[in-house]
Amino acid sequence: MANPLAILLVIAHPDDETLYAGFLHAMVHKLKATLDLCCVTNGEGGFRYSQPCESIYGLNLSNETIARTHLPRIRQEELQASGKILGVRKYFYISQKDLKYSRDIKSVFDEQWDKDLIIRYLCNIIRTGNSETGYDIMLVMLPNVESHGHHTASGLLALSAIDILQKNQKLDTNMKHASNKIPIVLGGSEFSLAGTNLNDTDIKAQLPENELWYKNMITQIYPQYPLTKLHKTSPIFLFHRTWKLSTNFDDNPFHPNYHLILLWMCAAHKSQGSLINETQTTLAKDIEQYFYFQLNDETNIQNIQDIFIKLKAEHNTK
Repeated sequence: MANPLAILLVIAHPDDETLYAGFLHAMVHKLKATLDLCCVTNGEGGFRYSQPCESIYGLNLSNETIARTHLPRIRQEELQASGKILGVRKYFYISQKDLKYSRDIKSVFDEQWDKDLIIRYLCNIIRTGNSETGYDIMLVMLPNVESHGHHTASGLLALSAIDILQKNQKLDTNMKHASNKIPIVLGGSEFSLAGTNLNDTDIKAQLPENELWYKNMITQIYPQYPLTKLHKTSPIFLFHRTWKLSTNFDDNPFHPNYHLILLWMCAAHKSQGSLINETQTTLAKDIEQYFYFQLNDETNIQNIQDIFIKLKAEHNTK
């Protein structure tokens, strides 16, 4: 893989990037990776949570008609404010409809999104977004039956784009500033699959069971989407949000950790009034978990393992 690494993050809505705050911030600021972001929708369906910010923006954003006119611009601006904290270099917007909340992936594809267009956009971004150098890692939202259908759908389409590129690496060889590099695809879990606040001993004891459960669930829930299969022997890769942002003042129990970065990012999304509360309750976790998909080259598992070992070392963690 290249040095520095190039990462492409694919999310469904502005604010989904907050789910991976610790890992991405550390990759950019500790390992000096470059980070680009692709957002499938503009998140205008989030008007349901916008009433608290109406005085800030001077708009009646709890009114659906007004919100659907103005929220695409507002939420892109909020995403870029959050992205500035992460260190995002470049943004790609596909601007698909955010009509409603649904866990039904079929309704997302049938009623809301242009599936083929999104895949074409993603293929183009993967090939040209980082010029001839290409991307080393693509981080997608891990499919989960408990997730918003848009989250799972964005992950599925990103995997579909990789599958197409793997089969057609020699297509469009005359495309200027294009790369034939196929990035390694990681799935970031929205939920903690091994509990919220576990120490290393608990993690080692419980992760194998949770990993097997999750892989079996994916196989059973999405048999029509074989690209979601996770590698059978790859470990779950972990990032601890409790790691301190600096090794200075290690004896200070109040020294900031990655929960601070997460709160900064959430605060940038002022139109989403429930985000901070949700982050501290439903989605609260000390450990971010990342999964390796079966469609990846098996030989790259060690490369990803090495990245997480480096991150641990950067935080002076034994």
